[in-house]
Amino acid sequence: MADSEGFPYPPRKDGYVDCLTPSQENALKELCKRLPATLDIFSAEHLTLWGVPLADLVHPQQSQQPKEGSDTATDAAAAAAGGAAAPAPAPTAAPANGGGDAGSGPSRAQRVVLLKFLRARQWHVAAALTQLVNCLKWRRDFDVAGLSSETFPQQLAAAGQLSGRDRAGNPVTYNYYGTDVDLQSVLSGPGGVASFVRWRVKLMEQAVALLEFEGGIEHVMQVHDYSGASMFRMDAQMKTASREIIKLFQDNYPEMLSAKLFLNVPVVMEFLFSLFTTFSDVNTRAKFTMASPQRSRPLLLRYIDPVQLPERYRSEADDK
Repeated sequence: MADSEGFPYPPRKDGYVDCLTPSQENALKELCKRLPATLDIFSAEHLTLWGVPLADLVHPQQSQQPKEGSDTATDAAAAAAGGAAAPAPAPTAAPANGGGDAGSGPSRAQRVVLLKFLRARQWHVAAALTQLVNCLKWRRDFDVAGLSSETFPQQLAAAGQLSGRDRAGNPVTYNYYGTDVDLQSVLSGPGGVASFVRWRVKLMEQAVALLEFEGGIEHVMQVHDYSGASMFRMDAQMKTASREIIKLFQDNYPEMLSAKLFLNVPVVMEFLFSLFTTFSDVNTRAKFTMASPQRSRPLLLRYIDPVQLPERYRSEADDK
C-alpha cells in the first residue's frame, strides 16, 4: 500500500507527484531546466541520490549518444559504411527507482526526488536547487557510499535497528536510549560524536534503500524509545550528537519523514521534546508525537501492525 493511502496518515493533497497544481508543475520544470548548468560540477558516480540516478537530467545529450563499443555505436558505424544494422534489442524494464529516458523528461522516481526539495523549500526553485547541490556535496564529502562497509562500535548494535514497515508500507527505524544501551562509551570513545552520527546515517540509508519511489513508498518512519533513560539530564555529548543529526537529516533528507514517535517519555523529560522541536522546521515538528509509558504501546499500534513490530514490543496476543 502506498503511503499516500495508509492510515493513520491523511490523504495527500497537492505537492506530490500525482497531484501537482499548475504552478507546482512549472516549478518542477524550471528546476529540471536549471539542473544541467548547476549539477555538472559532479561526476556521474555522485549524481545518484537515494538510489535514483540523476545523471541523465544533467547530461541528456550524453545519454542519447551511443557509447563507443556499444551495439548502438556498432550499428551506427555499419550504417555509415553502407552495411546492415543489427535489429534493435528489445527494451528492458526500468529499475524500481530508475532514471528517465533521454529527451522524455524525468522519470517518476526522479520527479519524486526533486519534488521533495521543492516542498521543503516552499516551491522556491533557487532555494530547492541550492539544497539539492548541498545535499549531493555532503553525500560525496561524508562518503555515504562507504558506510555500507564501515564498522562501528559493538555497543551500537543495541542502540537501534531497522525493522518492518508501518501500516502505510513505510520502513521503520528504531532508536533506543535506555540503560541497556551504552552510548556514553561510544560518545566518549575514539570516534566520539562523529562515529555515532555516521552510524545513524547508515541506519537511515538502510531504510531509504527500501523505498519504492516508482510505487509510492517515499517516506521513512522513526521511533525513538526512552524507556529506562535518565529522567533528569541528557549528556552534553548526546545533546551535541542529537542537534547534529537533526540538522543533518533536515538538510539532506528533506520530506523523507512520515512520522517520528517518542516513546516512554516521562513527564519530567518533556524538555527532550523541546530540544528536538527547537532545531526542526515547522513541517517536521508536525510529524512528532510524544507518548508517556502508558500511551506508548497504543500509539505504536496505531501506526504499526503488531506482526511488523520488533520482538521487544510484541506480546503473546500479537502472535495469535
